[in-house]
Amino acid sequence: MISAGTNTTSADVADALCRRRDDSLAMFESRIRADVAAGALPAGIDARALARYAGAVLQGMSQQSRDGATRAEPEAVAELALVAWPA
Repeated sequence: MISAGTNTTSADVADALCRRRDDSLAMFESRIRADVAAGALPAGIDARALARYAGAVLQGMSQQSRDGATRAEPEAVAELALVAWPA
C-alpha cells in the first residue's frame, strides 16, 4: 500500500492511497497518544511527529526491501530507529 500506484494516472487511485497512508499515520498517532496517557511513553512527546517518523522509517524500509535489500539491511535500520524512539 505504501508505494502502490505511485505511477498511476488515476487521481482517484492516488487520492485513495493517500487517504490510506494518512489513516495509517492516524492510527500510529492514536496508539502513541494512548501510550503517553498510560505512562509507557514520556509526557510531552509530539505524537504526530513521532507517528510521522515511524511512518517514514516503515515506508523507507518497505521501498528498500522492494529494491532488493537483504533481510539484515532493514533489520539494521529498525535497530537504529529504536535508538531514536523515546524511552
